[in-house]
Amino acid sequence: MKQKLGLACTLVGEPKVLLLDEPGVGVDPISRRELWQMVHELAGEGMLILWSTSYLDEAEQCRDVLLMNEGELLYQGEPTALTQTMAGRSFLMTSPHEGNRKLLQRALKLPQVSDGMIQGKSVRLILKKETTPDDIRHADGMPEININETTPRFEDAFIDLLGGAARTSESPLGAILHTVEGTPGETVIEAKELTKKFGDFAATDHVNFAVKRGEIFGLLGPNGAGKSTTFKMMCGLLVPTSGQALVLGMDLKESSGKARQHLGYMAQKFSLYGNLTVEQNLRFFSGVYGLRGRAQNEKISRMSEAFGLKSIASHATDELPLGFKQRLAHGDFVRIAAGLFADA
Repeated sequence: MKQKLGLACTLVGEPKVLLLDEPGVGVDPISRRELWQMVHELAGEGMLILWSTSYLDEAEQCRDVLLMNEGELLYQGEPTALTQTMAGRSFLMTSPHEGNRKLLQRALKLPQVSDGMIQGKSVRLILKKETTPDDIRHADGMPEININETTPRFEDAFIDLLGGAARTSESPLGAILHTVEGTPGETVIEAKELTKKFGDFAATDHVNFAVKRGEIFGLLGPNGAGKSTTFKMMCGLLVPTSGQALVLGMDLKESSGKARQHLGYMAQKFSLYGNLTVEQNLRFFSGVYGLRGRAQNEKISRMSEAFGLKSIASHATDELPLGFKQRLAHGDFVRIAAGLFADA
């Protein structure tokens, strides 16, 4: 609604050129679609619109795009024209004998691979020019795999323009995290008939779901759908009207303190202190989690490296762009949790 209000205020003056600086940030899918409908109508009436964004799906909706990185213009033209250059280079890969994370690490070591990421139950690979699936199947160190061509995306082309993935076997974050203890396939988080009412209004109504160890589970919905309310109940920050919120079998109503020791929570508005520097925020939250002395200093240093925060360690948090605030909020999870809640 804030974006819509801002757009309405801008249009009062009937401008011929409209500059929109990342208007889609933090906007739910339905509101983003409505915002785009308004913009397309304005463009149809002859208004020139410049829309800046870090979301590639938004860039695809523009007639022409300027792709930039570190101040350099990498591409200018139609999004579809760039996507078409990736024909025959995008693939989905699985292995009957190896998990996706390990499979991705192996693939990124291959000189024939430009980029890769886990996508659902598969590993999405971008192959370099002149590379065939057989080159990957027969590459040294690769297990038995199934690899099939898939439709290229605008994102594939953009990452390829940037030079592809870094040639490391593991991300900086992966290098400092350790496997969480527990039984594979065990249910870590579970909602049973979870209901929260504010007067006569039901924010959530008999919600049921279970998340097993190692899963990435998404809650999707427009603003006001009940996502944040559900998260807060699952983290013990809000008492449900009825139903149960369970963490490793512990009811958050009955064992709130013990259950919350196994959780990490990044709030929608970021639980950061704006008047503190980046390093001071990391030091505060690491202290909350019980780290002191040398162990605390080492963890802060490694988290700063993993999330690219070292160069801005002395900056006040209020001065940071949104993307860096997100990195810092993630970096504040300096302990290993069985469940991590990230509220968009």
